[in-house]
This record gives sequence, C-alpha cells and structure tokens, in this order.
Amino acid sequence: MNQMDILPRVKTEITPQAILTEVCCVWGIDPYNLLGRTRTHHIAFARQVAMVLVKEMGGYSRTDTAQLFNRDYTTVLWAERNVKRRLANKEVKELINKVISKLQSPTPQG
Repeated sequence: MNQMDILPRVKTEITPQAILTEVCCVWGIDPYNLLGRTRTHHIAFARQVAMVLVKEMGGYSRTDTAQLFNRDYTTVLWAERNVKRRLANKEVKELINKVISKLQSPTPQG
C-alpha cells in the first residue's frame, strides 16, 4: 500500500487558464485566437466549448464567464445551447470528453 491509497483525495480547482490551454491543445488553435474576435467556425466553436467548460467546471456565472472572454452573457447562453446541441455528434463529444479527461487527470508530481 502506498501513501496515495490512504491519503484523502483533494479536489483541485480547475482554472479558466487550464481550460483554455486544454481546449487550444485539443482543437489545435492558438490561445490568442480563442480569446480574440475571430469568428471562423472552428475557432468559434472551440471558444464556445471553452466558455461552457469555464462555467460548468470552473463554477463561474454566465456574466463572469462572459467577462473572461470579453463577451456578453447572452453569448455564453448561446454557447451552452450550441454545445449541447452539437453533443449529438460523436466526434464533437469525443473532443469535449478528451478536454474534460485531461482537466480531471491528476498532474504528475515531479
């Protein structure tokens, strides 16, 4: 039995920066574009996913999430609806789950 078996699991905070980093990594885009005004489909959808994850996993309100992205709260509302609708697509769901699993995985101690 090692120490990890007896120590309580500590819930780590998932920061907006960590979410942005993972979304950019999985979608293969630059963080500058994710936070920018670019409206190309690929970047806009990645931004919407990031907004939803910041709100849901980071515990931010729509208004606070919108401020992080320099948007209006209704943009976050639209992002929630759009991401939910697109979860029916297997590939989209796999990409989002990949981001979530990376965010929830323990970071190696070095």
